[in-house]
Amino acid sequence: MERLYIKTHPHLENFSYLYRAKNNSSGDDKGNQKPAHGSDQSSIALVFSHATGFNAQTYRQLFKQIDPSIDIYALDQRGHGLTSAKANIHELKSWSTYENDLIEFINWLDRPVILAGHSMGGAVSTKVAALKPDRVKALVLLEPVIMPAMIDPVMGIIRKFNLGQLIPLASSAKNRRASFSSLDEAIENYTNKGAFKSWSRTWIEDYVIGGSVKNSQGGISLSCKPEWEAKTFSVSGNKPWSAIKKLNCPITVVKGDVGSSIHPLAVSRLKKYHPDLDYTLMKNSSHFLPMERPDQVAIKIHDAFAKVRN
Repeated sequence: MERLYIKTHPHLENFSYLYRAKNNSSGDDKGNQKPAHGSDQSSIALVFSHATGFNAQTYRQLFKQIDPSIDIYALDQRGHGLTSAKANIHELKSWSTYENDLIEFINWLDRPVILAGHSMGGAVSTKVAALKPDRVKALVLLEPVIMPAMIDPVMGIIRKFNLGQLIPLASSAKNRRASFSSLDEAIENYTNKGAFKSWSRTWIEDYVIGGSVKNSQGGISLSCKPEWEAKTFSVSGNKPWSAIKKLNCPITVVKGDVGSSIHPLAVSRLKKYHPDLDYTLMKNSSHFLPMERPDQVAIKIHDAFAKVRN
């Protein structure tokens, strides 16, 4: 996949993303301009959104499983990966920041898309699909952060009174180690530990390479600063239910059976609003099912494309 950077755009300046043109599954070249609009610009592309604290390159092994007939775009969210756009924690009040960025990105691409996302990326994609029904043709949600409607008021109070530090994931992220002497040290630091226990080394390598920058001490630092990751967790949730009601595109939800971020009550309500929901409970999988079952996740993405192409 190509690493590309947006240099001139009123909203997306200094955003970075990965791009794979259809029928071109190789190449890791770097560029600084938008992929050329070809004769098949009307074809549907995949736009993938990553989870909190991760980055586009983290999912490179999944993208390798995607059929080469599909164009793939994977954006590094604000404050993540190799995107260097302004990321001020005092201005991050909700996930609407990420929603607005994704809307600008798909507007900029100016073509029909299927949105896929993991965790926060799934929640953000859901809201954007409701806001851009003319552009978004289907949704593939991998362990999306979708809470029961009864939780939304609680999360609203947490955001309003700046109580996000009480969320365990936020406090844990804030205390993360941010710098390492080398890429190898960072990779070893995560291998077989904590949330990364179910990840293969290749996935961890991609996560580190796509989410770190050189520092002044000759080592590397995480590009998603612990304070930014913590703030993203502390403003978790995006009141998705009004948007979910409005969705009129095919929806796929893939849920792990261990430590899932989507509550069974939320799944039930999704099925109530969308009886044709394509729902999969993936056995022996966790919140990190894209890393654990990339081949099966790729099949669900292919199924979504088959629905909208037919």
